[in-house]
Amino acid sequence: MKKILLTLFALLPSLAQAEQVLNDANNQQTIVVKPKERLIVKLPANPSTGYMWQFTPPDDDVVKLLGNWKHTPSKKNTVGAGGETTWRLAAGQAGETTLQFFYRRPWEDASVAPAEIREYKIVIRSTSPATSAPASAVKPWF
Repeated sequence: MKKILLTLFALLPSLAQAEQVLNDANNQQTIVVKPKERLIVKLPANPSTGYMWQFTPPDDDVVKLLGNWKHTPSKKNTVGAGGETTWRLAAGQAGETTLQFFYRRPWEDASVAPAEIREYKIVIRSTSPATSAPASAVKPWF
C-alpha cells in the first residue's frame, strides 16, 4: 500500500502541469507562459485536399516539441471531412520565440505562398521574480 501511495505522490507534479491550448483564435497573439508549462496547438486541417500544416520548431531552448504532430479526423464519418492537427510543446528557459505554422501542399515549391499562416509569439517568464533583500534589511538570527 505504501508503494502505491508513494508512486501516486511521485506522479502528482507531472499530472498537475499547467497547459495552454492555442488555436485560430490566438493567431498573431503574444502568449505568456511559465517555464515547463505545456502548449498545445490545435489547427483545423483537411489532409484529403493535399494541404498539411508544416511546423519547424524554433532553433532555441525556449520551446521544445514533445513528439510528433497528430491529426484527428472530425466526428463526421464522411470521406473528405476535415479534422484537427495537434502539436504538443513544452516551455523551456525564460525567453521569447515565435511559432510559425504554414498550411501548404508539401510537394509544392517553396516559392508558392502557403494557403494560410498561423503565428504565435511565446514569452516565457519565471514564476516569481528574483528578489533579494538589501544587506541593511537582513536581521541577524541570534
